[in-house]
Formats: sequence, structure tokens, C-alpha cells
Amino acid sequence: MQTVFHSRWVTENCRKAKLIMKTDDDSLLNPDNLVNLTSIIHQVLKSNNSDVYLGMCLRSYLLGI
Repeated sequence: MQTVFHSRWVTENCRKAKLIMKTDDDSLLNPDNLVNLTSIIHQVLKSNNSDVYLGMCLRSYLLGI
């Protein structure tokens, strides 16, 4: 539910934002990787003029494997 509310808030309040990032309080970010990733995303957006959605599904975590 939290992600749904976040997405709704972003679409209503951040209409001019080029990039939006959502993390949890237990997430660790590598600033160098984040800069590289945003650079790649900007290149994709310029070349395709479309939206980019990224995410990670941790299957073994979700299934308890």
C-alpha cells in the first residue's frame, strides 16, 4: 500500500520531476552506482522519449527459500 500512496503522491505533486526514487529505511545506496544509473536512465529517456521503470524482485526472499 505504501508504494501505491507514494506513486499517487508523486503523480499529483511532482509533475515536472525527471526522476523519482523510492527506497525503504533499510535500503543501502551506493552513490557512485546511483550516479551511473541516473546517467543511463537519462540516455534511455532521450533516445526513446518514453518512461522507464526499474525494480528488483527478490524471489528467494519473498518465497522464503
